[in-house]
Amino acid sequence: MSGERTDSPDVLFGLEVVTLIGLTLVRVGMITMAGGPAARADGTFGSKQNLALAGLVLIIIVVLNRSRNLFQSGIATGGLIAIVLNLVLPGER
Repeated sequence: MSGERTDSPDVLFGLEVVTLIGLTLVRVGMITMAGGPAARADGTFGSKQNLALAGLVLIIIVVLNRSRNLFQSGIATGGLIAIVLNLVLPGER
């Protein structure tokens, strides 16, 4: 039994922690995609413009990841698009 691994509980614990962190970030990501707290306050939460911007950024990130491009500029591109569409509040720039 020299090939038996004794650290499997550590690996399982690590996987549980990573999964838990990922699952807790899903809610934050969905709220941010819909416009965040500022959009809730002004009534634009979940608007087509917010969701389209989030979808566009997601597509850009997936395309850049699939192309194995070392310069991952999807988030920066999304920020520039948000500025052009006037979706960034003046205090957030």
